[in-house]
Amino acid sequence: ARYDIGRIRATGGVSIAQTVLAASIGSPEAGVDVAGEAPRTADMPSLGEAMRRAADRDPRVRQALAQIKANEEKTRAIGAQLRPDLSLNGTFSGRAGGAPATSTSTGQPFTPTGDGFLPYVPNWDVGLVIDWPIFDGTIVARRNASRASEQVAREDLDVIREAQVATIERTYTSFEVARKALPGLEQAVTAARANYDQADARFRAGLGTAVELADAEDLRASTEINLALGQFDVASTRAVFGRAIAEGL
Repeated sequence: ARYDIGRIRATGGVSIAQTVLAASIGSPEAGVDVAGEAPRTADMPSLGEAMRRAADRDPRVRQALAQIKANEEKTRAIGAQLRPDLSLNGTFSGRAGGAPATSTSTGQPFTPTGDGFLPYVPNWDVGLVIDWPIFDGTIVARRNASRASEQVAREDLDVIREAQVATIERTYTSFEVARKALPGLEQAVTAARANYDQADARFRAGLGTAVELADAEDLRASTEINLALGQFDVASTRAVFGRAIAEGL
């Protein structure tokens, strides 16, 4: 009965995990199970390699870097408003505009050369205007506020990276502890099964009691449960470590 209760609780834990996964990804289904093969223990990267992977792939780090770049561009755009504005203008017109004109000497009408586009007396002007705001308190204040936002974003990035390093080191250590404990659990199962076989043989030969056989069976079941829990710890800590280094992204 105790083992059946454990099995029922374990099945309920799986159902809850499937429900949480479905809610996390916005699935219309009540529960969603995972698919595919989990990363194997042999694929475990070194701690240094894990740090490099996380630095390049972690969405939180990439988001913080993008925010810093956006703040820098905003500061640059605000500061550009203090730069001088240059403008060039000019006009050109032809005398007479091509209309027949009267000569002042002869009094006879005549047509200007080039129909007025090549006038005798050109009329043109060129101007260069420089508009330079020497001081604008509003723009300066906005630029300083944007620079402050840049500094805040950089400090947030430092916090994210420190938390990232701590998470990777913690999950890496947890995985190593679970992995090193697994051979001992496997040996315990082997010994408990041999003990049960011996107790069963003694009971069949009339040399042992039912209590001894029940104790041996309880020991075997307990070690098998511990082995299953140890295997789960290895798989779960490996998955948590993979998430910490943004594995698969």
